[in-house]
Amino acid sequence: HQSATGPLKPGDVGEVVKDDGSSRPLWVSFGGRTGFYRPTELRVADLGSGKVGFLLQQVFDATKKLKSTVDRKGPVPDGFTVVRVDQLFLPCWEDLYMLQVKQVLSSRGRKLDSSPCSTVRTQGAAAALVASADQNPLSPNAEALLLHGTKPDAVTSILSSRFDREQCKFGLAGRGFYFAERITKADEYTIESNGLCCVIVCRVLLGHVNVCADANWSRDKNQSLEDSVCKTGDYDSVMVDRERSRDTFREFVVYDTARCLPLFVVWYKRWTHGRRGSP
Repeated sequence: HQSATGPLKPGDVGEVVKDDGSSRPLWVSFGGRTGFYRPTELRVADLGSGKVGFLLQQVFDATKKLKSTVDRKGPVPDGFTVVRVDQLFLPCWEDLYMLQVKQVLSSRGRKLDSSPCSTVRTQGAAAALVASADQNPLSPNAEALLLHGTKPDAVTSILSSRFDREQCKFGLAGRGFYFAERITKADEYTIESNGLCCVIVCRVLLGHVNVCADANWSRDKNQSLEDSVCKTGDYDSVMVDRERSRDTFREFVVYDTARCLPLFVVWYKRWTHGRRGSP
């Protein structure tokens, strides 16, 4: 790929001038920092708010919920309006992810029959979104399309160095990568920047899920959930089901960066009654 300043090299950030005269990072190399992945380039296609934007708007409308948790700063929005969608092309990351899928399908077998993947609330649009990203179909008992809320200025960092557990806070299921099935929950982790918020839409390998709906939490309990994946290997992920225990949200947690593959970055506006955002 060419940038305005010439060919990109591993570690470069390419600036591409858009038709409106503005510029923003369009390609970011990743992999050189850890040495685990061969260097490659991330390509981003600005999809505006077309077909994929329409599908994601349906997801936002279907998964909003007027509930909040301690992670919410400020009032709960009434809704969310998709403004722009950036499609991500991560060939090396995708290769590693699909290898993980193959390994989990082979090793877990019938344990996947009880997977909660089919109940994830984004699944109605998941097949069409994955197809729009030129991806292989989801494995219905092992994968889900989920939302990761983050600060706008953290997006480039995540995509350039991948999800990093060293940067994770210790949460309800320990130190891992947290994903939501509802936009309202994912939105709790982002902030507005120039009037926009963002979530990263990811393909997530949940595999054999440790489901926890316990209303009582402690640091030991949280650590035991992480250990059930990272130490004993009994499970591949954790689902924290506070929808059942407290009528709030379900969150899904994985601990290996190769088990979550970003497909889209969605830029959106929050709105309340009488103040609806528009693309």
